[in-house]
Amino acid sequence: MTNLADIQETGTLWSDTVSKEIFDSVDDTEKKRQEAINEVIYTERDFVRDLEYLRDVSSHCFSKYELICSHG
Repeated sequence: MTNLADIQETGTLWSDTVSKEIFDSVDDTEKKRQEAINEVIYTERDFVRDLEYLRDVSSHCFSKYELICSHG
């Protein structure tokens, strides 16, 4: 199963993910808009990673102590 922990981070800023030409071609309002969009995406990605971690830890604990039955 692929999870977000396997994805390499390139940076949290939009400006770090685009070329200088693209960055220089947009006005300040668009730069702020792109940074805000990127922040939402980065924050959601981080949240999903946290949920995956909780899933993995709780699943391990549940199986270790036989708190849930496995059907499979």
